[in-house]
Amino acid sequence: MLSRPLHHPDEADLVGYANGSTTGASALFIATHLAYCPACRGAVATAEAVAGTLMDEEALAGGSDGSALPDVTGVLQEQVGATTSAQRAGAAWSVPEPLRSAVGIAPAAVPWQNIWFGVKEYPIPGFEPAARLLWIPASRRMPRHDHDGVEWTMVVTGDFSDSTGRYGVGDVQIGVPGLNHQPKAGPGGPCICLVVTEARLNFSGLLGTVLNWGRTPAAR
Repeated sequence: MLSRPLHHPDEADLVGYANGSTTGASALFIATHLAYCPACRGAVATAEAVAGTLMDEEALAGGSDGSALPDVTGVLQEQVGATTSAQRAGAAWSVPEPLRSAVGIAPAAVPWQNIWFGVKEYPIPGFEPAARLLWIPASRRMPRHDHDGVEWTMVVTGDFSDSTGRYGVGDVQIGVPGLNHQPKAGPGGPCICLVVTEARLNFSGLLGTVLNWGRTPAAR
């Protein structure tokens, strides 16, 4: 039996997704988490129902047909873009939609970029620079870092841990300014995460000076 996520997005982010105000990389992140998490799917469904009721009431009062509620799924699918049948056949990721289509290529074909001693990243086309996949080898520690803005991290393969706890598949960690941490992948295999950042990370120490140089801020 698959375990369910223990760490979730903030309620405000779920409501924002439901009412259509959360878009782009953030919507991709939330939608992927929903595929893992029945509890958050229920919360979004409730928020959508409330929004629909409010719009119906406004329509009755103002003469509108109430059709202005955004189609979040449809908008996100347009941004992901249509993948070819060949891409779908080759994209054998053990991750759910819409992330699988957003990546659009088979795992072995991902052009990973090495960023630090075997730690690799892949900016997701159409969602860069805010969204990327991060590959951390088994038992490897990330460089210690703080945050200029919020960083959303969700595990899609493996697990990692830091001073705030352990995170498995589907779990969400929200890193905020002031959280200075050093995530470490679990020993069972590489940890692959979907990461969305609204600003650059600040790496610590002498190594941090090297890593920070030339890195540009991300846009949510």
